[in-house]
Amino acid sequence: KWEDLKEAVNELVDKLSKRSRYNLISIVVFNSSFKIACARANADDIPQACLDEISPGGGVSYAQGLQGALRVLDMSDVARYKTHVLLMSASESSDGEVEMQQIADTY
Repeated sequence: KWEDLKEAVNELVDKLSKRSRYNLISIVVFNSSFKIACARANADDIPQACLDEISPGGGVSYAQGLQGALRVLDMSDVARYKTHVLLMSASESSDGEVEMQQIADTY
């Protein structure tokens, strides 16, 4: 399950890098807290160390992942770039509704 998730992230980064060198990608890893592993990096320039940050550990809080996404969105030029948030998790969580609504209302 975990390796499938990591493989999906690697495939997504690979596909985005082939589509356009102007795709900017941020990766937020989360469990009971979040960490921005890389922010607004060109898909071709994402270091393997950034992808290696994706590892299991701790409880899962979608709210934390979405708070990290909000932080990245706040740093981004969303008026200039098409922006997507993709939340991927190997586990279930029962929180995050407030953060999802905040993203929808703001962006």
